[in-house]
Amino acid sequence: MAEKPSVLIIGGLGYIGRFLALHLHKNGLASDVRIVDKVLPQLAWLPAEFEEACAGARFVQADASRERTSFPPKQTLFLKMVLF
Repeated sequence: MAEKPSVLIIGGLGYIGRFLALHLHKNGLASDVRIVDKVLPQLAWLPAEFEEACAGARFVQADASRERTSFPPKQTLFLKMVLF
């Protein structure tokens, strides 16, 4: 069986992103899911069903419209693997 992919969802707290994250999480379709959004999960009006799939260690706050956004060291390594 093929290895499951790691998934990065940019804008993951928006309407489509949160449903995609929930689908991937519930069905075990990815080995790792990371969500990047400029809005914090606490401010995104997430219903309880999305909290496990869209918050905590899975979430990175960043603003793609800014030239420089700082990430914690672990998140930076993951994003470099995905983006470069």
